[in-house]
Amino acid sequence: MDPMTAVSLASAIVQFIDYSTKLVDAASDIHRSASGTSLENQNIEFVVSEVKALSLRLDPPRTGQPTDDEQALCRLAAECRILSGQILDLLEKIKPKIPKSKRQSVWSAIKTMWNDREMKELGQRLQNCRSQLELQLNFLMRSDTKARLEALAQGAEGDVARLEILQKHVSELRQGVTVTSMSPEFQNLLRDLLGIASEATKREQILTALAFSDMHGRFEDVELAHFETFKWIFDEAYDDHVDGDARPVGKLNDKARFRDIEHDYSIREPFLHWLSAGNGIFHISGKLGSGKSTLMKFLCDHRRVTAELQKWAGQRKLVFAKFFFWKPGSELQRSVSGLFRCLLHDALRNCPELIPRVLPDQWNKVSTSFTQMGVDLHLRNSEIREAFRRLIEYRNLYEKHCFCFFIDGLDEYEETRQEDYKAMVDLLCGWTEAAPNDVKICASSREYNVFLNSLSADRRLRLQDLTGGDMKRYIRNKLGRLDDKVASDLVDTILTKASGIFLWVVLVVKSLRERLEETRDLSILKREIDTLPDELEDLFRYLLNTVSKSARTTAYKTFAMLEALDSSSRNSPDLSLFAYSFLGDYAKDPEFALQTPFPYASMSPDAKKSRIGQARKTLTGSTKGLVEAINGSVKHIHRSIPEFLESREVRDEMACHLQNFEAVDAVSRLLIAELRAEAYTSGTLNRCHCSWVVSRIIIMRTKFRVDCAPYSFLESLGSVLIEHGGPDVTPNPVKGITIEGEIPTVSGGASYFPSFTIRYREPDPHVTRSFYVISPFHISAVVGLEEYVAWKILHDQSILNTDFETAVLVSIVESRLVTNCPGTSTQILESLLERGLSPQTVIHTSITEPDMWTDNDRTFWEDFVLLVALYLEDNGSLEGKELVGKAFEKFLEYGADPSLWLSASPHRQRDLEMRVRRNGKTVLAYRRWMVVPVHPLFTKVGGISFREFVEYLDFDNKESLLGLIDRNMKQQGRTEEGTTQEEHSWERNAEPAFTRGSSSELTETRSWRLNTWFMSINTSHIMTFGLGLFVAAIVPHLWGSIVKYRLNRRY
Repeated sequence: MDPMTAVSLASAIVQFIDYSTKLVDAASDIHRSASGTSLENQNIEFVVSEVKALSLRLDPPRTGQPTDDEQALCRLAAECRILSGQILDLLEKIKPKIPKSKRQSVWSAIKTMWNDREMKELGQRLQNCRSQLELQLNFLMRSDTKARLEALAQGAEGDVARLEILQKHVSELRQGVTVTSMSPEFQNLLRDLLGIASEATKREQILTALAFSDMHGRFEDVELAHFETFKWIFDEAYDDHVDGDARPVGKLNDKARFRDIEHDYSIREPFLHWLSAGNGIFHISGKLGSGKSTLMKFLCDHRRVTAELQKWAGQRKLVFAKFFFWKPGSELQRSVSGLFRCLLHDALRNCPELIPRVLPDQWNKVSTSFTQMGVDLHLRNSEIREAFRRLIEYRNLYEKHCFCFFIDGLDEYEETRQEDYKAMVDLLCGWTEAAPNDVKICASSREYNVFLNSLSADRRLRLQDLTGGDMKRYIRNKLGRLDDKVASDLVDTILTKASGIFLWVVLVVKSLRERLEETRDLSILKREIDTLPDELEDLFRYLLNTVSKSARTTAYKTFAMLEALDSSSRNSPDLSLFAYSFLGDYAKDPEFALQTPFPYASMSPDAKKSRIGQARKTLTGSTKGLVEAINGSVKHIHRSIPEFLESREVRDEMACHLQNFEAVDAVSRLLIAELRAEAYTSGTLNRCHCSWVVSRIIIMRTKFRVDCAPYSFLESLGSVLIEHGGPDVTPNPVKGITIEGEIPTVSGGASYFPSFTIRYREPDPHVTRSFYVISPFHISAVVGLEEYVAWKILHDQSILNTDFETAVLVSIVESRLVTNCPGTSTQILESLLERGLSPQTVIHTSITEPDMWTDNDRTFWEDFVLLVALYLEDNGSLEGKELVGKAFEKFLEYGADPSLWLSASPHRQRDLEMRVRRNGKTVLAYRRWMVVPVHPLFTKVGGISFREFVEYLDFDNKESLLGLIDRNMKQQGRTEEGTTQEEHSWERNAEPAFTRGSSSELTETRSWRLNTWFMSINTSHIMTFGLGLFVAAIVPHLWGSIVKYRLNRRY
């Protein structure tokens, strides 16, 4: 054979082998598929069907003449329908008539290859059609935006600045293609068809991730400034009238008024200059209770501040943000992390166009989300700090933006080992020094040396020196109808003793108003004022000693309940006046809130209103104004009150008055009584609010260790809530379960969601539902009351009667173990396994992101291993490593099957696949579409086995785990070495799902059938075998022909 003939033969053989390999691979794929078609064709059929269905909805509007653009859209939609129909017809033609027939599978594979060119042409035409639709949408959206901007421009005639901006945008739009507008329903349909995510939605996802529930809680709680106060700072004329029936008791004469205004100008000028042209940090200092927070709130809301700052900003966009530290509040309210979150959130809320620059990784993540639902973002503190650094240090930003931050209560920041007050001041100074002309801060604090020494005295107000006039006007307004002489004498006496502490004035005036109902004798009133202590804490003690012993006991009960709520967890529920009204009922019978029937099941609106009014009187009379109802909730009037209650003397006195009173139990039952009364009044239980309140009650009771076996409170609570809101179960089978949001914990861990929510998917893959969990059992599992959950599992045989109840509990346990929630152990897991829940039980469960659900079922054990793989960090670290190792050991002790493998998909490196051995077959147990590439560990050719995964993680109990793996493998009739690469290769396609069965049905057969091996053989192995034949048979013959040819030419 001559050389050319040999080369041609070799080429033909290689082509034949390649064609045969593709044919065998396609036939194998089709034969294994439950639907009788290849995975690629299934995906094509699904996408094309969706396109066709959406195209059918693009009918012309029935009313009115359709516009030219709408007619063009209809023509494009019609073309999409035609092309979709042709593709679907071709796919139907290719399908085998008998799905499980090997011969039909081979014939279907041949037809697939024959029609491959036609399929690609139709797909390209459909893609072109979609591109035209997208272009048309861009034109229409531009036109619609232009029309909206023009309408806004017409309505903004009086606002020159806005009008110029609008005209600029309209001019830019006119440079593009002009088309007529389209109806809103067409826009919505096209958004669905093209899958275009809204920019506003992506921005909102990131802003939501930055926010926390009580971000502006302290700002909202600060009382508004009295209408006669703080006007001096802006040189506003003092009003001589008051609201309501309280009349002014006298007026300042012209000389006194002139002196006040002259004095005010000398101190307000530095602040006004700083607002309009200054830089750096302006410091508002003052004594405890001098009114710093009230002034800061007054400034944040005042239009003059905005006007002066706008002078400083000039043509740039002014970005204003505020944060009020609050030491008695949540962890974020008193920490630098909360400061960063709040300021960054408010700044980006005002300038959403900066989000892609400041948070580029998070922006890319939400932009590449595969669904309209987006992704669940969890921003670490380090990421937020880095984002804020970009915001401050990004120089190009200041051409169009400038920033002003108002920060209240630097002294209420909670110092840590790494960051004290000095570090806080250095941090703020660093912001202003990084951009001295573009970033400035107004901050308030007590007069601590660290603040006085670090911040410039030239930019400072000492508040207690400036509020004398404010106090005078406040006293005159509050004391009512008194003659000038009496009023002047009282005002002078109070001001002399106040020493600039506005809170002292407020409390004294409140006490005097009560005394005025009894006498108007000036000498008696002055004598009482003279007996009042000068210092705040002494005044607090004096006021409490003026009430009866029983009223003082009520006051101490109130203080104790507020302390329990404040110290239990962040975002604790408020104690409303309505809930507080049940305090007397609790004193008579502590069990009243959980009684059946409920004593207040038929409370009328008038009766409720009367209870609230009586509760307000009780609160005011017993606490003498130290605690008030603010916006309907019982709260301290100032944070100095909790500090006062911390003294040893007060604690000892409270203990004497509160014998046999358990504050945590009391506030728990008052909140439950409120829930039940509201449920009876409205006729239904608000499950969202109930879930939130119950979770916080259990967190509080767990922290203070109130409950123990037999857990009578939690058991009774569960029965009562079922009576009102029904059980936390669904009668339908489910395919996926997801916990909404971060899990609240006893230690005060993050919880951005107001309640505990479960989302699940029904057998229809397109139907998802959710409900708020109110069961104390499930909520206890979420928040970490493991003792009660374990006790309940072992003592209540009905607790896991349904698959859904089991799946919910398993999902909670898995999530807590992997995320290493504080206080988590393997106690609940052990109880489940002891109860008889096999690791090999198939549970329809998924803790991963809800938009990443798959149809594939997994066992309890497999789902946990998968979750651990998903939480593996890029650097190989695992947050709950020690706990996961212990959990692995428990699973293996109870017979978990270690024959599973994890790998990046051979087709897409962002997909994480998990395959397991069942009934002699390799089954795809899970495929997750990752937003970011999977960990490099899983990109190893052939994937990694569970044993290799354990060795990589290097647990403390690794030797024990490896021994259990060997034991379980041996019991199942195989060894790790016996599981060859051919048996679990990742290049082949595996069966996509399996059906639910008992544990015995999941046991593998020891014998391997030939056809099972053949259908699961790797494509690369066929290529290797073919090339081997080629080398062995053809190459020697070809070489001999070449040698012979050369010899003939030589001779």
